[in-house]
Amino acid sequence: TTSPAPTVTPEAYCDDDLSKTFFVQDLGIYEGCIWLAGRPNYQTFMCQPNHPSNAFTLCAETCGKCVDNCNDSTTGAFVYNEISRMCSWLALRPSVQQVVCQPGSEAYVICPESCDACDNNPPTAITISPAPSFLPTSIAVCTTSPTTMPSIYPTTSQQPSQFPP
Repeated sequence: TTSPAPTVTPEAYCDDDLSKTFFVQDLGIYEGCIWLAGRPNYQTFMCQPNHPSNAFTLCAETCGKCVDNCNDSTTGAFVYNEISRMCSWLALRPSVQQVVCQPGSEAYVICPESCDACDNNPPTAITISPAPSFLPTSIAVCTTSPTTMPSIYPTTSQQPSQFPP
């Protein structure tokens, strides 16, 4: 008889340790979880719990030790130095993450995994849709107070809007 495959229950937070590296014996070099995430052929053996590299412990999410609901957009992009960048580009650049991953920024919303945005908020706080939706994701609340975020279609008038009535 065969045993059923183990199941992994989603956790609130599940991340690779991006500050540490492990030794890749056949290459003779140290690499990190981002490197391993892009090499499924290495994951098959390095992600074993008893592998001497300790990648299973360091790269918990890449190796499937745990899962979460925090994912970078695979289609969205943000602008950095006047160039449109994907989350996969940002994931490889910790120094850029320190600059662009500020709460409320475009990169923070589009690339929550790379920006560790989910670790700072409840896991369901950020939802990335592949394309703009036509329906609001939450119920709008009308207010006469000024907003802190610019609108999509800003007005040039200094007078209050006639809406809401």
